[in-house]
Amino acid sequence: MRKNYVETVIASVFIFSALTKIFDYENTALLIREICFLSVSIINRLLFGLIFIELIIAIWLLWVPFLRRYLYAFLFVLLMIFSIFGGYLMVAGFENCACFGTRIVSHPVLTIVKNLVMAAFLIYNTKSKG
Repeated sequence: MRKNYVETVIASVFIFSALTKIFDYENTALLIREICFLSVSIINRLLFGLIFIELIIAIWLLWVPFLRRYLYAFLFVLLMIFSIFGGYLMVAGFENCACFGTRIVSHPVLTIVKNLVMAAFLIYNTKSKG
């Protein structure tokens, strides 16, 4: 079986993002609360759900060989939503998007670029598979 490097890179980004949030959960939740102005219980559910989705996407990319078209479509939409949210954070003047928790600061502009590059990789990978 040929290893797909695009999928491995994208899965690695999602795993890294999930792990940095897990190991800095409380501070990440506080930063997201500052960004979104939601209650603590909603933020905790939202953050748990986001970490769960990131890990499921990574596992699916690395080990589940079926339904790739649907995963790519979902992932593309998710990356566009994250990019739009990054645009909001940039306009609002935030210095960290919380993509990698609070210990690794990721400026919203960098986040937008990262998401658009991963989306371009997905499109390239879709086109190269025919």
